[in-house]
Amino acid sequence: MDETARFNLPSDLAADKAGNLYVMDRGNQAIRRIAASGDVSTLPGSYAATSRLAIGPSGMLFVLSGIDLYKVAPDGGKTLIKSYAQGPGSYQPQSLSLDAQGRIYVLLQYRNIFRVQRIDPDNGTTNIYYVNTYGGAGDIATNDAGNLAVGITAMGGPAVTADGSGINTSHIDVAPLAAQSNADSQAPGVLHWPVDDIYATGKLLFGTGGNIYAAGAAFSAATTPGTLVATDMRIGKVAPDGTVTTILNGFPNGDNTPRQIATDIRANPGIATGKNGELYLADPFDQAIYRIDPSGQISLVAGKPGKAGNAD
Repeated sequence: MDETARFNLPSDLAADKAGNLYVMDRGNQAIRRIAASGDVSTLPGSYAATSRLAIGPSGMLFVLSGIDLYKVAPDGGKTLIKSYAQGPGSYQPQSLSLDAQGRIYVLLQYRNIFRVQRIDPDNGTTNIYYVNTYGGAGDIATNDAGNLAVGITAMGGPAVTADGSGINTSHIDVAPLAAQSNADSQAPGVLHWPVDDIYATGKLLFGTGGNIYAAGAAFSAATTPGTLVATDMRIGKVAPDGTVTTILNGFPNGDNTPRQIATDIRANPGIATGKNGELYLADPFDQAIYRIDPSGQISLVAGKPGKAGNAD
């Protein structure tokens, strides 16, 4: 545990097989590494505050920073993989994930249309998922088999959502390989699991046994310009049959007083899985990183709860 480290809105989170954690410290526009020993360091360079992180099968870090997709070496050296176009009619990257074969998946948005693009190791690209929704798409996740999960918020609109799921509630789409298609519609075989908005808008992660973990937060308007008030945080586990089990209900330190944060952009918590079945949580509201054991025991990994800053 390193209580001397300071974070400022830690959000996205990724873990490698060696036990190292990578944290997107959005308030400092930096990536922080928490070694398996607990030591905290900062990778060189600056990244967009909303950057998303993922780990490849060899342990390499991948970062989606704005329109740029990078592979980042342990020393912080960056290799540009792809830069997405800007301008009218362009799809903008929102999130990413990797599978065990090293294939990269990027969530793209153009207005209310979302696609998932797969980038193969030979740099060939294929669109494998499409949704036209009256809400939005929060995050994507993939597992070792290449199955895809997408968080969908279906707020408003007609009685049947535009993605063809037939439900007008937030849900998680699960697209097995056989149901992935480059068509401008969803292929048969995509599963639709209804979930609370707090899960559909948050971070998604495949665990063992086909389970999907979802972590999100609820917000209310703040009276101070440039701030948000977080009123709730939750982590849920979605079983392969769609059953949702709550793992964390409220803020991890047990104090559920609403938190005001210095940002006007939603700062969702990040989650990652460890090699022994534990979960790691990046809490942007208390500026700390936590560990949740399979038994549900919560412990502090790094940071000083309630103290924002920038220190290793």
